[in-house]
Amino acid sequence: MKKRFFITMFSLIAILLTGGEIATAQYRSRPVPYNNRPARQSQTPSVYRDRADNSYMDYKGFIEVGYGAGLGSFRAHQVDILTTHGVSFDDWFIGVGTGVNLLFPNNNNLKSNSNWTSSSNRQYVNYQDNAVFIPLYVDFKYNFGDSRITPFIDLKVGATFLVSENGVYINDGWMENRSSLYLSPTIGFRVPIAGSAAFNFGVTYSLISQEYYSFDYWNGPTYTDGISLNSLGCRLSLEW
Repeated sequence: MKKRFFITMFSLIAILLTGGEIATAQYRSRPVPYNNRPARQSQTPSVYRDRADNSYMDYKGFIEVGYGAGLGSFRAHQVDILTTHGVSFDDWFIGVGTGVNLLFPNNNNLKSNSNWTSSSNRQYVNYQDNAVFIPLYVDFKYNFGDSRITPFIDLKVGATFLVSENGVYINDGWMENRSSLYLSPTIGFRVPIAGSAAFNFGVTYSLISQEYYSFDYWNGPTYTDGISLNSLGCRLSLEW
């Protein structure tokens, strides 16, 4: 009786174990639903993921200080203090800006001439030696790559507006038009600091062009086609 009982028990245990292994094997052989599969790890190097992330448009701002020494016959030194704001995407930046443009004419021959201060020319005596302009411009900037020190080109195009109500002496005449063409390209290098912040150093050219009035000591003021104030200097900016 006992022998038959043990045989029966061993048989049941063997059937249960065998059935469990078969069931487990069948379960393992079933395909895992796609939604329940673990996410596949990307094999893309991090540098490519970073460049893909930079393809989105991000806000970027600049504070810039520039100095240019006057060139040509109508020499006028220039100091710019500008702020620019816009969006960056890939290696491009497009924005708008404003600031202060200080103009320091180098030659004031007209004012120093004794004939100029005669009573017939009193209406022009109040003109200034220096000038303050407010520029409004569109800015285009391109960075060549994403290395540690990156070369770039930058172009500002717009208009600049004379703040004073009076004209500005320069050479043998003066400028008195309220608005002028403003153009300033820059070539330089971008040096990252931390995160999205960086310094930009560059060589810059600046052009201010407007109407010009020369003075004929016999016939009075004479309008000319225009004047171009050219300067070459450097520019430093902080971006964030």
